[in-house]
Amino acid sequence: DGTESSGGTPDASTMYYIWLIKRSDTGVVDALYSESATGPTLPTNYDYKRLIGGVYTNGSANILSFIHSGNYFRYMGDAIVEVEDSTMSDEAVETLTFTAVPPLCLAHVYCRVLNGTETNVQSRVGLRTKGSADATANNSQSWSFMQTGSDTGDGSGAQGFVLADSAKQVEYWTNENAGTAYVNVTVFGFTMLTRDNP
Repeated sequence: DGTESSGGTPDASTMYYIWLIKRSDTGVVDALYSESATGPTLPTNYDYKRLIGGVYTNGSANILSFIHSGNYFRYMGDAIVEVEDSTMSDEAVETLTFTAVPPLCLAHVYCRVLNGTETNVQSRVGLRTKGSADATANNSQSWSFMQTGSDTGDGSGAQGFVLADSAKQVEYWTNENAGTAYVNVTVFGFTMLTRDNP
């Protein structure tokens, strides 16, 4: 729809939203790709639109392989790395802006924490919707798990879901009783809630 940097050529590493569009005067139905999840530029005389999906392009601007069932979209290649943060401070909350999920969706993520400097320590990582009521890195109010390791670099991970806000953002944090934690967050799919609630 012209949101790409060079007209007619998809941008690399970009989320594209698929819109079903229609002309009410002729009844013709078509589909449109746009980088906008809320306001695509419609072709002349098209006056109806509905968001029906989303795809992500890789570094070569090719659409990543995926399958979907209803509102669930699952990438079929490698998970997409969204965070590799090796400088986490204890209980410091950081913001992650997703690249490979739409706004207002349930991001399906794999999150890993490890401690590269200490052995036999506890490290936790949490993910939450940005702006959640829990104002601090609270273990009882955020998705969290614990890592203990007998060797430096031992880690633990888990899969989970987190609701991305309208800016595709969530917050993540760690706490550790010694050393420096490393956090990795990857995306392998999403549930696109806005297909039912445009």
